[in-house]
Amino acid sequence: MPKTFKNHLSFEWGFWRRQQGRVRKFPKTAVSAICRNEPLRPPRLRKNSLALPFYVNVEADSAFSGQFFMDHFILSDDIRLRFEPTGGLLLNRDRQETKNFNHTASAILAFCSRPRSLSAIKSAIPAANDDSLIRAFLSEQCNNSVLRQCDSLARTKAEVYSPVEQSQDNIHLSAPIGIELELTLKCMRSCRYCAYDAHPKAQTSGELSLDEWKVQLREFYDSGIFFIRITGGDPLTRPDFPEILHAADKMGFVVTVGSDLTYLNDEIIQALAEAKNLYALQTTLDGSTPELANLLRGPGNYESVVSGISRLTAARVPVILGTVINRKNAGDIEAIASLGGSLGVDGYCVGPLYAAGRGTATSLKSLIPTNLDLTKAARSFRNAIERGVVRPADPAWMITTPDLANDELDRLWHDQGYLVRRPDTLIRVDPFGRVYASIKLKPILGKEAFLGDVHSSHILDIWHHSPRLDQLREAPSHNSYFGSVIDTRQITGGENGRAANS
Repeated sequence: MPKTFKNHLSFEWGFWRRQQGRVRKFPKTAVSAICRNEPLRPPRLRKNSLALPFYVNVEADSAFSGQFFMDHFILSDDIRLRFEPTGGLLLNRDRQETKNFNHTASAILAFCSRPRSLSAIKSAIPAANDDSLIRAFLSEQCNNSVLRQCDSLARTKAEVYSPVEQSQDNIHLSAPIGIELELTLKCMRSCRYCAYDAHPKAQTSGELSLDEWKVQLREFYDSGIFFIRITGGDPLTRPDFPEILHAADKMGFVVTVGSDLTYLNDEIIQALAEAKNLYALQTTLDGSTPELANLLRGPGNYESVVSGISRLTAARVPVILGTVINRKNAGDIEAIASLGGSLGVDGYCVGPLYAAGRGTATSLKSLIPTNLDLTKAARSFRNAIERGVVRPADPAWMITTPDLANDELDRLWHDQGYLVRRPDTLIRVDPFGRVYASIKLKPILGKEAFLGDVHSSHILDIWHHSPRLDQLREAPSHNSYFGSVIDTRQITGGENGRAANS
């Protein structure tokens, strides 16, 4: 963690960006004295108003050609800003970067959805009363491409979302930050541990159509959701995948795609290469040799992944490589990382095999990694990163782990197969429109894992009013490398949990 703090308005919780194929870290910064205990709070919608966030979209004005001083500030075109109980959450699409700001900083940025002078900002926002700090803040945000200097007639395509009305004891985010979309259960492989039970002959009738996904994408975007991850099954098996990707990209989501690359073809590569807001394509390789990689994922997986990555990187499509740790490959992590680095992947990540979907099979339980296996994998992963053979896919790795002793790192990874992130930032939608929090909860909760259905409920109604989601948010949690997490071994209730205890 950084030893010193900057004295300016914004505070960022380990924010990150990927630029020119490199993951760069940025320090956390403290909120300055000017922003502590300030009375200003973000505006709220009137009570009984529509349960949708209102946002301003100011179209660019290309007709201006006059001569004026550039003495105003305005949000850059690729900015999306959401008010939250803690202040504001900002996405910079151009840099694929997220930041958190306190109330005063958020109010200043929102005020700059139209051209504002320094004097106008100070007059409109009483807490912004220190001239030198305000100037430093505005300068910093211009350097970060959040703001730009302009004349008084400039316009922006930036979007500012005001929050849904919330009670004082309800402080979760106004909307998910990201959402995972499972387009289909079909996949050209039948991996033995597949958490989704996907396979080549999966029943696809009843899955959302192209038009239905487009409607949902618009709803998600208008709700203030920043990121989507398109997965399955394998989304590439859908003939309309390029159209769905294009629709999400054109709306302005930052998009990640998950695939095993078996179905990769030239049309799909072109669609990925042309996507302006694609963060990465994510794929999986479980061994540095065909024998190990194909052990649980089936014949030909190694060849498909290695060949697919080479084709994607040649087309300048960013790729993130992942490995599912099991008892057979825990000692192969560094070799897999080296292979990924030689193929030109943008980042590498690992995670443990866990019991969900086909992963609950008795024959696989002996392959679920122990804490000793996870320790071996964690140290191998650290060695690969420190040697520079590959970059970590998670930018937080470079912020949170450099100063940790090995035993501290080990504890961060222990029991990861049983842990799920507290459902306060992300949510999932399955191919049939059912919403749920985590794939790991399905074996425990059964049908009660589903929080609602997008066919009958708005995503924000589910996010704010699902009793099951509230219960999960209130479940005992603790902080780990992956954030606030819940131990699934402590979750009771649900049809499967009751059956197991009867």
